[in-house]
Formats: sequence, C-alpha cells, structure tokens
Amino acid sequence: MREISIRLPFLLPTRNVQDRMHFHQKRALKDDIIREFLAAGVLPSAARAPMAFAEVTVWRHSTREPDIDGLYGSLKQILDVIQPVGDLRKVGGKLRHANLGGLGIIANDSPSHLVVRPLWVKARQSEQHTMIRIREQEPAEVEEQETLLDIYRRAIGM
Repeated sequence: MREISIRLPFLLPTRNVQDRMHFHQKRALKDDIIREFLAAGVLPSAARAPMAFAEVTVWRHSTREPDIDGLYGSLKQILDVIQPVGDLRKVGGKLRHANLGGLGIIANDSPSHLVVRPLWVKARQSEQHTMIRIREQEPAEVEEQETLLDIYRRAIGM
C-alpha cells in the first residue's frame, strides 16, 4: 500500500478566494503545488500505475476556521495536480491536453476512486501551512467502507 505525505509551506485558497482569482493566478498556484511535490521527490507516475482507490486527507493549519464549502473547495487544485494528464481535446481550434501538469498519483477524482477528508487545525499566523496525505486503499478496505455506507443509507431510509 503506497502512501505519500507532503507539506506545502502555504495555505490553499478557499473556494471563495479561488472564485475571485484570475486564471493566471490559478495556474501559478497549480505550478507551485507541482513544484512542491517534485521537490519532495514525488515524480509523475509514468512508470507506475496510479492508485485505483485512494484516501486524500488535507490538514489546513490556519488562524481562522474556514466554512465547510470553503474547506472542500480548497481541494480543487490538489486534486487536479494528483490526477493524470487528461485526454486531448479541441480548445480554440487547437488540440490540448486536459489537466496539463497532472502527476498521475490517483486514477481519478471521482467518488468511485477517491475519499477526501479536509480538516482544519488552529495555527499561529507564522505557522500556517497545508499537510497532505495520499494513501492507497486496498480493495478489502473499500469494500468494508461501502458496506458501512450501505448500512447507514438503509438506516436513514435512503
């Protein structure tokens, strides 16, 4: 079972902040995240298969607790970085890859391939940062979680 842990020396912007960012700023943020992964020795997974099912936990160490949609929204850039480069598509008359720069650590960011856990930790202004753990899950773990989810759904009448 593979596990990758990395510390970003900056905070990921919340959803509200990302909504107001210029697309050049968003691209620069994605490039910064990619640089941090590469500096930590996490290379693009051209030589190995991506994790078929993974659990991604992100700890936001900040002075203020973000609201829940801001916390989940801050995961967008991370999920884009750890996915594989997308297929070719036509954009403005030119063929381009979707999600250029993806490292291919996980197979996909859909719920059938991924569980995400954004968490908040109180920190001083000088100690703000982001911790990320990507952990591959075994099929038995996934099956157990799905069984528990089915029991929960039946209990609440879904």
